[in-house]
Amino acid sequence: MTPAYRAEFSANWRAVLATALGLGAGVALSIYLNSLFLPHLSREFGWTEGQLALTGVAALGATVGVLVSGRMADRYGVRRVAQIGIIGMPLVWIAFSQMSGNIYAYYALFTLKMFVGTTTTSVVYARVTAERFTSARGMALALAIGGGPLIGGLSAPLVNAVIYAEGWRNGYLAIAALSALLGVAAWLMLPKDRSAAFHGTTPALISTRQSYALLGKTPMLWLILVAMLLCNLPALMVSLQTKPMLVSLGVDAATVGYLVSAYAAGVLAGRLGCGLALDLYPAHRVATVAMGLPAVGLALLGMQPDALWIVVLAMLLLGLSQGAEGDIVAYLVAGRFTFALFGTVAGIITAAIGFAAAMGGLILSAMLNAGGGYVGFLMLSAASVAIGALLFLALGSPSMTRRVGENLH
Repeated sequence: MTPAYRAEFSANWRAVLATALGLGAGVALSIYLNSLFLPHLSREFGWTEGQLALTGVAALGATVGVLVSGRMADRYGVRRVAQIGIIGMPLVWIAFSQMSGNIYAYYALFTLKMFVGTTTTSVVYARVTAERFTSARGMALALAIGGGPLIGGLSAPLVNAVIYAEGWRNGYLAIAALSALLGVAAWLMLPKDRSAAFHGTTPALISTRQSYALLGKTPMLWLILVAMLLCNLPALMVSLQTKPMLVSLGVDAATVGYLVSAYAAGVLAGRLGCGLALDLYPAHRVATVAMGLPAVGLALLGMQPDALWIVVLAMLLLGLSQGAEGDIVAYLVAGRFTFALFGTVAGIITAAIGFAAAMGGLILSAMLNAGGGYVGFLMLSAASVAIGALLFLALGSPSMTRRVGENLH
């Protein structure tokens, strides 16, 4: 580790911490905590697994939200956009605690959560860290984006305990309190958008029309989009249907909370490992390996293993890749596109991820309603992920290495 590498952390630690807290306070909590509520909601309101899986359609709200949030962050700065989620997310969690059993109200709240929550994602926050690091950018992003899985993993057993002891409504209120506390802390730590330490491009001079016209004819962006679409077909199942899926495979319900923590531990390990790898090796090779790990994990689960350690291994592999994904997206965007386009490009990629997750949710819902269970979807997803991961190798082509948008400002 060179002096310059260490110096970047000494000078910019505040940006890393602010990003970590902001992401940990936001919609990322849903990834680790949402599935803990589903059996209780199903039991109280009679909602089926197929109905709950249709939240994949509601998640389409995020595909619109990230486009808006990313573009707004480029135009108006991170602090202005982040405050929307800092205030809005706790209110949404409180609204969940007041549900009366109407499944369409649940869909509406889920859509609102995903839409508002896009202002608390790496599409907005990651720029704070990425633009302030060069040689240590991979590890800095890993530490910053690691706030979500770290806080989610630590919170899962606690929230699960609150749900069993005090009921699911109080579980939602506990998340609201945690989100508010961390969100305010992030706001206080965020550097000013255009302070003396700001070295990125001033993005407000670049119009939305000009940005999208350029990006629409950029082959590198299209390649990344297709790869991410294929790799994220099972994303909704992994994030929102973890507990029902594992229980259907024979895992004891009381054990699932700890498996969620194992998944979160894998996310954190994947994030840190990928961050270091990105600083040492070509990004396209790191992306191929990291994004291909779920193919193995999904296949292992699809084989319906009897041994718990195989399930743990599969969950760790899924977590490792999930952790790496955030680093890879932010690193590729920061390295291959001008910072004036960071939020816009990250928003487009994240929207593609959300679209893929929604389509995966529809396929999963159809399979469950047809009585097919989770196994068929697990094997389909394994194949899709493997193909998508291999596509990242094409980013090593000389034609894919030029930084896009340098002449816009």
